[in-house]
Formats: sequence, C-alpha cells, structure tokens
Amino acid sequence: MGQGHPRRRHRATVSVSAHIEIHVAKKDDVEMHIFELEDVITLLRSKVKRAGGQVAWSKKAGINRSTLYRVLTGRRLPTKKMVRALKLRTLFVSDPKLK
Repeated sequence: MGQGHPRRRHRATVSVSAHIEIHVAKKDDVEMHIFELEDVITLLRSKVKRAGGQVAWSKKAGINRSTLYRVLTGRRLPTKKMVRALKLRTLFVSDPKLK
C-alpha cells in the first residue's frame, strides 16, 4: 500500500447562535414555538439520550446513524426526516435586523 497522505474531507461547519430564545407565535389559535437551530440540536440530543443512544434513536427514526452523528457534531444541518421525527417543521422567518 502507498504511504500517501490520508484523504481530507471537506467539513461543512454549521454556525449556531449561543443565545437561546424560544419565541411563541399563534396561527389559527394554535400556539407554535419558534426554535433556533441550536435549540433543535438540543432537543435532538435529548431525544437521542432518552432513546438509549444514537444507534437506538436512528433505528427508531429510520435515519442513518452516521448522518445523525454529523448533525450532532455540527458538521451538517438536520435532515427533513430528522425534523419530522422531532415533530417539527421547517419555516422561513424574516429578520428585520438583517441587511
């Protein structure tokens, strides 16, 4: 076997805010909570822990364990399937603070 350098993989980092706030909005008299990405990851970690670990939760949710690991380590964003397994949905919200 060759003695070349190991392959380097491009790692996408996910920027998350250190500030946690849960906002509440109402639509058709239904209260909805608005989570930041960091809050979703915290919720995911909690569900994984309650399930007995990454392997158990990924099997239960039908999600690839390595994908779950990459999300938990901040190398990738949660997939649509993960979001649904957490009983959440993705929304886009305008932010007047952005220019």
